[in-house]
Amino acid sequence: MTATASAGIPALELIWEVDGNVVNQFNPGGSDVGGGLFNYQGQLIDGGGEWQLSWNLNAKPDPLLSGNIAVENFTNATHTFALTILLPTIAIPDGTFIGGSVAAGLTTDANGGTLSTVGNNPLWTALMDGVAVESLLDAPFSLTNPGIGSMGDQESFGLGVGGPEQPGPALVGQMGIRIEFSLTGGDQFTATSVFAVVVPAPAALAMFGVAGLVGRRRRRLA
Repeated sequence: MTATASAGIPALELIWEVDGNVVNQFNPGGSDVGGGLFNYQGQLIDGGGEWQLSWNLNAKPDPLLSGNIAVENFTNATHTFALTILLPTIAIPDGTFIGGSVAAGLTTDANGGTLSTVGNNPLWTALMDGVAVESLLDAPFSLTNPGIGSMGDQESFGLGVGGPEQPGPALVGQMGIRIEFSLTGGDQFTATSVFAVVVPAPAALAMFGVAGLVGRRRRRLA
């Protein structure tokens, strides 16, 4: 796996699932915005008019994933959705520091609605080389609004003043984020997220054997 596509743009991959079925798997177009950062913006609309996915994502192969997505359920029924975002990266063989966050939002129509996790799966999962290394807004999690309006919740891990500080595994060549949720009909889900992986400073490497997990932070938004 190479860290960038032939044109110099990292080959970001999106895997989009509806009701447990993969309906689209593709490499979205991106642009170089400078400083080693690449931006990907786009929209995927169901041919039957049942849903819409929008994304505005930033990526750095050295490695960082951030940005926001929005999903609208145009039907009258509850559906489950999942988006997996995969980024080829540099290798970090001697261990990492990791950190991430997600802010999830629910906007409902006059009938109200609910955003919730699916089964025992978390709403947000951080991936390194295809393996889950952290999760946020774990099951059972839900937001319910009785009428028209918006509400949200957010949670983070490992993000200190100087950046990621939770010890993580070695990185071979891929990082990712998976967002999975259930959404009632006529409503919208939004998520703003970041997942960062850094090379530990030499002094920090000696701490890997004794370091504990950095505490989580959670705050509900009105």
